[in-house]
Amino acid sequence: MPQSIKSLLNEIIDGVKRDDVRKCINKSKSYLTQMLQGKQIPSDQTVALLAKTFAPERMGELLFAAALARLERSKFPDHEELKETARNALEAKYAGDDARTIVGKSGRSFLNFPEAFEPLVVVTGDKREDRESWITIADLGARTATPADTRWIAGLGLSTDVVKHIDKNFLLLPEDELIERFAKKNLLVVGSPAANHLARKINSSAIFRFNYSKAAEDAIEELIDKAKGLPSLTQLAAYKEKHQIDLEKRIRSLFTGGIFDPTYPDEYVAAKYTQRAQLVQLDWGMITFCANPYYEALCKREGRENDHRYVSILAAGIHHPGTAHALRQLSVEKREQVFEKHPFGGVLRVELDLGEPFPTRVENAACRWEDEADKIRSVTDDQSSTLIDNLSEIEKQLEKKQLRHLELEAKQAHASLLLLKRLSEPLGKDS
Repeated sequence: MPQSIKSLLNEIIDGVKRDDVRKCINKSKSYLTQMLQGKQIPSDQTVALLAKTFAPERMGELLFAAALARLERSKFPDHEELKETARNALEAKYAGDDARTIVGKSGRSFLNFPEAFEPLVVVTGDKREDRESWITIADLGARTATPADTRWIAGLGLSTDVVKHIDKNFLLLPEDELIERFAKKNLLVVGSPAANHLARKINSSAIFRFNYSKAAEDAIEELIDKAKGLPSLTQLAAYKEKHQIDLEKRIRSLFTGGIFDPTYPDEYVAAKYTQRAQLVQLDWGMITFCANPYYEALCKREGRENDHRYVSILAAGIHHPGTAHALRQLSVEKREQVFEKHPFGGVLRVELDLGEPFPTRVENAACRWEDEADKIRSVTDDQSSTLIDNLSEIEKQLEKKQLRHLELEAKQAHASLLLLKRLSEPLGKDS
């Protein structure tokens, strides 16, 4: 019988100062206490950090023990024989893994969220103020976000030290402070570029993305930049009121091009702005990987290429239902395996029954991947290979000035391709 993860962890850090252990894994005191008591099963990344620092020769043994502990805690109602089969398969896969295994053999994808994306912070939109006593430049250029976007956040299985931030911070804090605080974090950004300032910043690096022009984004940023020099809050409030109609028009333009979907050959665009069928209202969302702009800036300062050690995840919809259900996909993965054929995300179609009472309409809406819902499309068996092939082809066509309906540059397609390849690799041996 293999040793438990609880006993193994207590064994390898015996005699080590608790503060040194916490610094190693970047966790709180309560998390460490619960982990050593066996109440909290650490992620593969946390286990790997501990093993690398205190017992590198026991990496495989520790990873196996943690994976086995997760299996034992999972429920297999009336299927003990199936659980035993799973246990045997797990042992064959993990036992004896060498010290190069950090997050798992398959790299990082939504299949191993959240374990492979620690440390993590969540970033949502916020209320937009008009009152002089509260208004800031972050109240321009984005709509008020609804708290209902995060209705399923409690199901994500996040650790207790995850902090939720509002997008205003990313417009108001100095760049140096943003790099210091968020470069070495993975970012889960909830909400579209119309309701979250950070979503607008990361959209251009996304694998799936809102297909709007840089000119549309620049127009919003220009209006915000001009407001920075205003000497009083009274003038800022008046400026917002004066430009509100223009800003709203610019914000609407962020959706008119649909969503860029590199798994959709020839057109590569899905999810048009609005579509209505009899008694059914449709909305679209997406969940995708993007660069972490602050880690990218840190890499640039240090004179090295972005290795995407820390990334962003964008969960966003054209309207609220699309955003809420994009986040829900992450909450149901472990039991419904919704990412089995979409490990790097994709476009979602949300079908709302207009006969359903408003309080439960979004909650009971049907949500399917767009390539499953669209009758003329088919789901690929290997999303990674399809994305790599299609992004390579898109890059070539963009270099030839083709695909003019895509608001995308060849270098951006290439950057998305590199991000995808980095995610597909085991997390760095030198991490």
